[in-house]
Amino acid sequence: MPRRRSRPIVWLLLACLTIGAGVLGFALSQQGEPVAGAPASSSATPAPSPRPTAGTPTPTATSSATSSAAVVTAPRPPDDKPGPVIIVPGYGDDRRMLDPLAAALRKAGRTTITLDLPGNATGDLRDQAKALGQQVSAQLRDGAASVDLVGYSAGGIVVALYTQDDPSHVRRVVTLGAPLHGTRVAGLAAGLLPSACPTACQQMVPGSALTSSLSDAAPVRTGVPWLSMWTSHDEVVIPATSARFDGARNVELQSVCPDDVAGHTTLPADPLAIGLTVSALDSWPTPFPTPLATACAPLRALG
Repeated sequence: MPRRRSRPIVWLLLACLTIGAGVLGFALSQQGEPVAGAPASSSATPAPSPRPTAGTPTPTATSSATSSAAVVTAPRPPDDKPGPVIIVPGYGDDRRMLDPLAAALRKAGRTTITLDLPGNATGDLRDQAKALGQQVSAQLRDGAASVDLVGYSAGGIVVALYTQDDPSHVRRVVTLGAPLHGTRVAGLAAGLLPSACPTACQQMVPGSALTSSLSDAAPVRTGVPWLSMWTSHDEVVIPATSARFDGARNVELQSVCPDDVAGHTTLPADPLAIGLTVSALDSWPTPFPTPLATACAPLRALG
């Protein structure tokens, strides 16, 4: 049977509810109102934390926010022996949306796996993280020295949940439009249309126990090189800056290409988003020149 394509439909339905129930939320997000626990939006892109070597304490580092959590000192996997890339789908698990991204990574020479999530990816995000852990373990048993993880939308939360438990095998992380501090769309759905907000949706309500726990996964703690990107045109993750993460290289697409029009559901096929992903997994720190706008054409060419 063909896979259900519920994720875009459900998310767009919830987004319409958000707009219909209150334009105020969108207006506030445009004004840069921070989500609970999220750093304030800034036009400047923080520099990545230095990568620690095996056996070296992870530096607490360069971020606009200060984390009070203890820094993890686990050994890091070798950077010069990249293993497979595992792409984690978003809410509803429409894996076909990720085909352009997977194809670009394979073209770049990377073995790429799109994770098959349980329960159409609407159940407990912790169970989805366990499925990711099983796939990582399978790759390590097959001889991989490490894995690179790419999480789209809610898949970014799944990646964070796995990484906070076991960062030692994760070489690099890229997240695209990930509601790491929740989204108001989920909050509105949980309050107005609970039947359209199953467990994963409820867990993405801003301030939920799950989103509040994700600070333990932040790269400022784990030392995992992490690129988090988002689009200012996101109609699902509101505010879009919910994707910001403490210690990550945080990049809004429009800070690189001001004319980029990607929305949430088109983000995985956007040439700039694909180019950023390929570049970040190929080299770290990602060689973005200053100003970022000078990187627009080269990065799009990678996508």
